[in-house]
Amino acid sequence: MGGRNTPSGFSARVMWRELGMMTQYVYFEGKDATKQWGQDFIWTKALNKQVPITSQMWKEWNTLKAHQEDRAYLTPDVWHTMKTYIKMNTPAKDDGKLISWFDDEEVCNLTLRFRNDDSFGIDSFKFAVFFGGNDLTWAPDKDEKIYFKDFKFTFRTPR
Repeated sequence: MGGRNTPSGFSARVMWRELGMMTQYVYFEGKDATKQWGQDFIWTKALNKQVPITSQMWKEWNTLKAHQEDRAYLTPDVWHTMKTYIKMNTPAKDDGKLISWFDDEEVCNLTLRFRNDDSFGIDSFKFAVFFGGNDLTWAPDKDEKIYFKDFKFTFRTPR
């Protein structure tokens, strides 16, 4: 998945939006049927860790991109720690898990259906940084820098 809407895969991307607002961008079997591509979930410090960005929120762009204290944001010139845990669902059941932490605080906790059968599971990790979108309006207007370090992969729930 990712650019294709097909039941034979999924992706769980960490993304940042305006002002460095963090989101989880997920292509999954049970996503909102009105969404052409993936579904964004806001990384939040609030009690409810399953906050999708709805079509209505996208229409109210100025409100969505306004800084809000209960959201997770990247801060320029500050190192941040991000962790994501994924547990595949039982085929055809909504019992998959996707949990993310930002600077050791849980900010996203989703229960999802990634698949309807067991023909696939987690088989790769892809890493890319780009200003998404499909036209030049997504392009940056100046040079940007970002640094990454200390990638770790484990088979246990991070804390």
